[in-house]
Amino acid sequence: MNQVFNMIIEDDDNESGKSIFLLIAGAVVFTAGVVLEHAFMVNEYITLAVFAASYLLLGGKVVIRAISNIIKGSIFTEHFLMTVATIGAFVIGEYAEASGVMLFYLVGELLQDYAVDKSNDEIESLLDIRPDTANLYINGEINAVPSETVNPGDIIFADFDGVVVIPQNIEKELCESAKNKAERENISRKELLEGKSLREVYDKYGAL
Repeated sequence: MNQVFNMIIEDDDNESGKSIFLLIAGAVVFTAGVVLEHAFMVNEYITLAVFAASYLLLGGKVVIRAISNIIKGSIFTEHFLMTVATIGAFVIGEYAEASGVMLFYLVGELLQDYAVDKSNDEIESLLDIRPDTANLYINGEINAVPSETVNPGDIIFADFDGVVVIPQNIEKELCESAKNKAERENISRKELLEGKSLREVYDKYGAL
C-alpha cells in the first residue's frame, strides 16, 4: 500500500505541468464556489459539492502525502496538519475556508519550489563557469594556452576575479561534491521549515 502512495507522489513530482494545471483548475472551481455562495445564494449542498471538487483538485496530493507519511511512521508533518485543519473546516461547515486554505498553501509551496529550482540552476551555472584559456608563464613570457593543458606546478597569472587551481584528475569529483552539498542544504532547509529539529536534519544530511 505504501508503494502505491509513493508511486502516485513520484509521478506528480515528475509532472510539474500537471500540478500547475490542477492548481489553476482548483482555483477556478473555488472561485465559482465563492460566486455561487455569495452572489446566487444557491442551495448549501451545491456549494458543498463545488468546494469539495475544488478541495480534491487542490488537496488530493497533500492528503495522499499525509497518509503515506503516517504509514512510514511520520505523523505530525505539514501535510498531516493541513489535512486535519481543512477537513475539520469541512466538518464544521466552513467549506470555502477549507478550500481557500489549501489553495493558498499550494501557492506558497509553488513559490518555494520555484525559488529552490532557481537556486539550483544558479549553482549549476556557476559550476559550468570555467575559463577556456589560462595565462601561463613560460620562459619569462606570459602565453594564453588552453586551460586543460595547465599542469600542477605551472605558474599562471590570474585575472581580477582571482584563480583557483584544481588538479584535473579530481575536477569532476569536486564539482559533483559541491553540487551534492548544495542539494543537501536545500533539502535540509525545507525540512527545517516543515518543523523537524536542527539535530535531526543535520544528522540525516550533514548539512544546513
